[in-house]
Amino acid sequence: MTGFHYSIRESDRARRVRLVVSARGEVEVVVPRGFDRRVLPPLLEPKAAWVERTRRRLQMQAEAQGEVKGGVMGGPALPQHIELAAIGRRWAVEYRGSPAATVTYREAGRAGVEPRLVLGGACHDVMACRTALRRWLVGAGREELAPWVRRLADEGGFSVREVSIRLQRTRWGSCSRRGNVSLNAALLLLAPELTASVLVHELCHTVRLDHSPAFWSLVRRHDPLCDTNRRLLRDAWAALPDWVRLPPSV
Repeated sequence: MTGFHYSIRESDRARRVRLVVSARGEVEVVVPRGFDRRVLPPLLEPKAAWVERTRRRLQMQAEAQGEVKGGVMGGPALPQHIELAAIGRRWAVEYRGSPAATVTYREAGRAGVEPRLVLGGACHDVMACRTALRRWLVGAGREELAPWVRRLADEGGFSVREVSIRLQRTRWGSCSRRGNVSLNAALLLLAPELTASVLVHELCHTVRLDHSPAFWSLVRRHDPLCDTNRRLLRDAWAALPDWVRLPPSV
């Protein structure tokens, strides 16, 4: 017994056992492919206190963000505010239902007033609202993250071909052999230093497409706090609000 319930997911990319706590307090244990699950209980038992602390922290974050229940009682949450911490902007979210079959969004506001993101249409459909919010976040990522990574490339002497923004299930970013960088739009929700650390990491992959000592030496040259930031990024993933997360693939 571990003192907490958990699900197990095997991953070809995993090199060690990793715990992920979702915003709903659910615990997922990620293990390497073929891992002997019988050894998990004694490995996880010492993590019970950490799991409980993480659950409490995520609950407080959700309350601070003002998330409200959408749909029926006990249904999934929709945000009243969205904090794009990476760029220092906060949006109030409004839901204006209508007989429309879909959910659309638009930005509203005026100078000196907190900007608003207005969702209209089938706002009773929580999943459709979440899809609209994710589309908006990807669009914001194209406006903010793409220029940001190109500025860092110019400052650091890196060469980047294409920059794409999307939501990803397991990665903050990636880089192809051709120097194309893909970034997770959810980076906008992180502290600016963590977002910048991910951008630098992917830019360094345009020089070395591996995780060799030479690669990490290059990363530390451009991001001296990269080791601390890597640890913080693992916790940041678990703290993402539910509406950002893509639905499970079939």
